[in-house]
Amino acid sequence: MRFLSTTMMLASILLVSLSNISAQRYSSGIVFYDIEFDSEELDAASAAMLEGSNLILMFKDQKVRVEMDMQEMTTIAINDEDHQTRIVLVDMFGQKMYQTLDWEELEDSPSEEEFTVEYSGEIQDIAGMKTEQAIITYRDGQTAEFWICKDIVPGASSTDFTLSGIQGLPLEMDIKQNNMEMHLTAIEVILEEVDDELFDTTPPPGYTEVNNN
Repeated sequence: MRFLSTTMMLASILLVSLSNISAQRYSSGIVFYDIEFDSEELDAASAAMLEGSNLILMFKDQKVRVEMDMQEMTTIAINDEDHQTRIVLVDMFGQKMYQTLDWEELEDSPSEEEFTVEYSGEIQDIAGMKTEQAIITYRDGQTAEFWICKDIVPGASSTDFTLSGIQGLPLEMDIKQNNMEMHLTAIEVILEEVDDELFDTTPPPGYTEVNNN
């Protein structure tokens, strides 16, 4: 169950921490990412399971859905700000579980004062979209490189894909949490209306609730 806990943590990371969006251009769509993991704490079996992982981000209005496919396991994290609900679904080797997450944890996300953003002016095409390099420097001195598409701005304010102070969607980014590093690169972007049913946070039939601890 240790790997399950880590997986649920990773899914929740993608939904809780970064915030505040002001502009709004393309505010609904689907982005497909390749994802790579790196951690000295991963054992060989976990590392093998994570190899070749991919991620799908769906967003519409105040709702976000993140799907991670990790070979024998699929994790889906859904966040609905309108109703202040969120859920993580895990299907691992046919065992289906869900976990509801504490909405108030969003208030613990990094504020704009905890990092600075510097745009380099360097431009790169990613998945057919124009992006600009942004260097994020956190209060503890750590840095991260994001490539931001300013034409895509989800309406949700509680996703790990939009930082306060950045108006746009990262199409390439690094996420670091608890000695786990994830590098994501968008490979396809579809800018269209997403079906509302995909953002339903009601536990589906056949899933068993697991403890939040």
